[in-house]
Amino acid sequence: MKDPHFLSWSPQFHWTDQKITVHSFYCVLAMMLCSLLKRELYRNGIELSIPCMLEKLSGIQEVLTVYGQSRKGKKQRQCLTLTEMDDVQQRMFDVLNLGEYKFV
Repeated sequence: MKDPHFLSWSPQFHWTDQKITVHSFYCVLAMMLCSLLKRELYRNGIELSIPCMLEKLSGIQEVLTVYGQSRKGKKQRQCLTLTEMDDVQQRMFDVLNLGEYKFV
């Protein structure tokens, strides 16, 4: 949790004990979820550190292009595309079944 880029404890903008406790809870929860994700990827043959894993996942993005103007009774044409992925990103996308969560 000392990493300044991913899952860091700071900056912490809380002063009351209750809010500090909640902040520490969601920091530990984030670390646990990332560890579970790392374990799932490792079980499927993808061995990455947590910062590398998060960087690779943040590089996977989807773009929704809407063609034409909206008119009464006429539906707009839409095209959903994903950014180009390298081999590791594509394997992560497939292993985690991220295609199931694409915007439709």
